[in-house]
Amino acid sequence: MTPRKKAGPPIGSRVTASLSDQQVREFCRAIGEESIADRVKLPNGNSLPWGLQRAIEKALSMEAGPSTREIKADMLLFGRRVAAAYREMLPETRDLFTDAYLGWLDFAADISEVVKRVVADIDETEQQARDPKLFDSSDWFLSDIIWIVKQCPDVSRSLPSKAYYHQANKYALFNAARAAVKIAHSVAERHAPEAASKLKRLRDCKPSTFVNKLLRARRLPAWLSIS
Repeated sequence: MTPRKKAGPPIGSRVTASLSDQQVREFCRAIGEESIADRVKLPNGNSLPWGLQRAIEKALSMEAGPSTREIKADMLLFGRRVAAAYREMLPETRDLFTDAYLGWLDFAADISEVVKRVVADIDETEQQARDPKLFDSSDWFLSDIIWIVKQCPDVSRSLPSKAYYHQANKYALFNAARAAVKIAHSVAERHAPEAASKLKRLRDCKPSTFVNKLLRARRLPAWLSIS
């Protein structure tokens, strides 16, 4: 089934997905050593494969939910349906209903106010999401991957400078992040197709763009570090 097109930032929806041994090995090879998964323990006591899976699940969950526009449309539709249901009652039914529930007018006013408030909040969220200075979900995902790589002993955490973007594949952090995005996209296609298109764009972006995203994400605290 083809997912419907969206607009506006997503509202998260919990996604769970397990990684295959092959995917974990692919990530570890990108870091530089396939057996590193057996040697690394994260500060919270969990394993490297656990960290990779949790980072991917979090990224997919952030992108898999309905968009703010879909939520807003549902809220407006709800308000219209409540009003229409009352208007379409037979006069006798409306009188009985009003007699039985004397607070109907207050209830209708409250519902209208709630709908207006939620729609206003959603409009504010959409406006903020257009601000290029704000971090997005891919930044947080990459920050988690950076954090995982930082836990690996004897692995360089550096990134190429602007003059050496063409040599980015010589850097473990770049290769590991690329591999993580590729794996996340593959998982999204099976478990969260709504998130697959954004991950595909991240997977296919030029090395210079990807390095810039990593430099940006490196300024963020990793979600995994506090989970």
